[in-house]
Amino acid sequence: MGILRDELLSRRYETLFAQRVQQSMSWESTLKYQDWLDRAQKRYLSATKDLAVIRRLGVAAIQVNTGEKQVNTIGGSRPGEGENP
Repeated sequence: MGILRDELLSRRYETLFAQRVQQSMSWESTLKYQDWLDRAQKRYLSATKDLAVIRRLGVAAIQVNTGEKQVNTIGGSRPGEGENP
């Protein structure tokens, strides 16, 4: 979910930045929007890299929150492991 959120946020900042540039914004505002965009893109890249590492390790991690109960499951096998040919 974090990757999707970060990608959407990054796209939103890109859109806002493009709109503001067309409106001739100040240099300070340009730097502020660029900083927001840089941070959003860094978060997106970090989340994507983390997902790649998890997939490479073949770790299945599931967290389910329902009301006051929380179930965490860590473990599993890689796709194709444990199957009969």
